[in-house]
Amino acid sequence: MPLQLHLYPLAIGWDWWLPPNYAVHGRAIDQLFIAIFWLTMVIFVGVEAGLIYFMVKYRRRPDRQKAIYSHGNTRLEMIWTIVPAIILIYLALVTKGVWENYRYAPNVDHEKAPKILVIGQQFIWNVVYPGPDKKLGRYLIYPRPTDLKWPTVPEGRSFSFPTVPGPAYLKEAEAIRVLNKYVDEINPLGKDFSDTAGKDDDWQSALNRPLEIPKGEPVEINIGSKDVIHDFYLPNFRVRLDAVPGMRGVIYLTATTSSTELEKQSRREYSLAEMETLLKDPKNEMRIAIDASSPHAEQDANGFLYKYPDKSKKKRGATIIREHAVIPLVDEDTGKPIVQELREIGVENVVAYAPKYWDIVCAELCGVGHSKMKGSIIVLERDEYEKKYGTPATTAAGAPSIVAVAGTTTQK
Repeated sequence: MPLQLHLYPLAIGWDWWLPPNYAVHGRAIDQLFIAIFWLTMVIFVGVEAGLIYFMVKYRRRPDRQKAIYSHGNTRLEMIWTIVPAIILIYLALVTKGVWENYRYAPNVDHEKAPKILVIGQQFIWNVVYPGPDKKLGRYLIYPRPTDLKWPTVPEGRSFSFPTVPGPAYLKEAEAIRVLNKYVDEINPLGKDFSDTAGKDDDWQSALNRPLEIPKGEPVEINIGSKDVIHDFYLPNFRVRLDAVPGMRGVIYLTATTSSTELEKQSRREYSLAEMETLLKDPKNEMRIAIDASSPHAEQDANGFLYKYPDKSKKKRGATIIREHAVIPLVDEDTGKPIVQELREIGVENVVAYAPKYWDIVCAELCGVGHSKMKGSIIVLERDEYEKKYGTPATTAAGAPSIVAVAGTTTQK
């Protein structure tokens, strides 16, 4: 049973209380929330009880005299004014300390903290990682129709600009068309290619990929927006900050638990009957673990898998399910329950686990696709993170992805 249900008996169901916290600064935020909750709850119950008491005691009755007008009690009025003021001042001071630690992290070495840039746009999150120099370049700087020179094209890419020196020499509508095409094909995130700090950034695969951070180390997350106001919200890490166009928000986050640690809690051998029950609930996303010791498992160039002995039973190959793949309820080719297909080849038990990632959502009404704007955050062990992001990025030299732009600064 979650810790929250033990501590707070009023939280009858899981959704009635805060979600589990996996951030260092979240402990102070939760303590502040709990203190304010119980303080206001006690006051609320006391006030409502007093109202009910006086309504009953001084209700209108035939034998009751008219009320006597009173000028009040100065001492009593001072007490119920000063006491709430003291409580509010105390809460304000405590809140200020928690907020400053969350936003500005005075005890963190800001130069050494890993830096990540998250850019919101309708309706995805873009994640940019710095290169070996650990520095982020400048982004969200888009060309304008009034510029006298054409924007820079990165080395290894080409773009056909009109023969005039810059967009200012064209009609405004034509300049906007050319610049929007340049943004779509070459520079969707408004990267400043002249900035030396960003030359080795891993930005070309930024589109809607997971946010990965190390466990137990403060991370500096820079937050920006490409189009409208978004709200960068990590419920399980007590992080929430608006992504505002033209502004750069910064928060510091230290994760307490890695995704691998949480996955281990659910990783075990399941009978097919157990899997059948779990798969009926769409919230139970399970992945299968297959290795050389798994009965009836086979291996190909991409790893271990379960497959039909007779390939003719599958329209698109013989594979039933591959290692680390999410287990579907029903096979999309045959229409059979996946558990039934495994039984048919002699599998009785499988090793499976629930993959652990946390949600990134937008808590701002940013358009008609707002509800679909979701991302994921994964916490890596420190050595995993260093191995993946402490070396030159593999995508930095590749061709950038061509993505559609949902509104740029040059659109009219």
